[in-house]
Amino acid sequence: MEQINMPAGAYYVGDPCLIIKGTPGYHWIEKLWSLFYKLDQRAALLEVDGVKIFIGQTYGGDGIYDGITVDTGTIAVIPVDNLSGDERFNFDNFAIRGTKFFTAPEPFVITYDKGDFQIGSHLTVKTRF
Repeated sequence: MEQINMPAGAYYVGDPCLIIKGTPGYHWIEKLWSLFYKLDQRAALLEVDGVKIFIGQTYGGDGIYDGITVDTGTIAVIPVDNLSGDERFNFDNFAIRGTKFFTAPEPFVITYDKGDFQIGSHLTVKTRF
């Protein structure tokens, strides 16, 4: 079981492939995959070109889990406060179907357990059934 402390702020929760745009986004996600799949663990807090991201593999691969659409077998939790004008990402006014957004007024803990995510008191995503 992984536990990661996260600061207060606005967050995206979903498949990282759903927010990238254009060539800059493609290059960013390729770096993410290169870093993530070199690790010998199913979840990690990473920083990819200045973007912090908690990413974990789902237990069941692709699918829809608690309203989150997954096409890459992973779910990411990304702080977005400093990314609204970033050319690599399109947060589509924080209303992307199959994803979640929330604002945490205080720091919180993400608990990852074999594909299940507890994101503070804000969100639970179960991928094990």
